[in-house]
Amino acid sequence: HERITTDAGLKSLTERLRKLVQLDREMAKTMKTRLPYVVGSTFVGQEGSACRRGSDFGAAYYFVLDVDHCHGLNGQVPEAVRQHPSVALAFVSPSGTGLK
Repeated sequence: HERITTDAGLKSLTERLRKLVQLDREMAKTMKTRLPYVVGSTFVGQEGSACRRGSDFGAAYYFVLDVDHCHGLNGQVPEAVRQHPSVALAFVSPSGTGLK
């Protein structure tokens, strides 16, 4: 959570991605795959491995909802989502029109 909310480089990259979406959707899609991602599970593969293979699955603690096309967010997670007791983490997606 801390990295998502405080990392200046990640914020800058996200802002550039949101502008790029307006100009070139395919390029933005490619750029988005370079961003870090959030999972609610652990993987027990080799030390330092970034792979998320089924054979390396350890346990699931949370699940991630990805809701697209939520227009009118204005870069903010709705108060009702932030205050809901079942929500551990919520943020506006890199595109600016979705919630995770």
